[in-house]
Amino acid sequence: PQQVNPAAGQIIDRYQTFIKIDEPLPEFITGLTGITEDDLATGQDVKDALQEFKDWSEGTTLVAHNALFDNQFLSRNYEKHLGCTVTQPVLDTLELSRFLNPDSTYHSLKILAKKYQVALDSKNHHRADYDAEKTTEILSYSAPNIKASTNRNI
Repeated sequence: PQQVNPAAGQIIDRYQTFIKIDEPLPEFITGLTGITEDDLATGQDVKDALQEFKDWSEGTTLVAHNALFDNQFLSRNYEKHLGCTVTQPVLDTLELSRFLNPDSTYHSLKILAKKYQVALDSKNHHRADYDAEKTTEILSYSAPNIKASTNRNI
């Protein structure tokens, strides 16, 4: 995840951490993300990582592609480990694409990257930090379409 100055489209801060897990990492996850058990071995305790992310993201709007998935994960774990819920507004580029491109059947990050000519490296795709960066670029390129469709800026 990263913090972005929306007016300038500039990344002003980044947050990345790994979380220790108490079970074997599924091979599917390693194949999809490139994350290994060695990466997680030096990770943070989940409660510490969640508190750190909560503090880091306070006062921001959360932006994600398929934000429903991310927001449910965060909300469930905030409640379980921190005793609270996500309170920030959430902007979902998947739903935004469905609004801006109602005739399109597909709205994946890969499809949107191609549409807005954002380079998407298949080796790093599905890593949270990389996907956050690409989602930011896509949002920046789609902003004029938002203005044209709604007569509003984001």
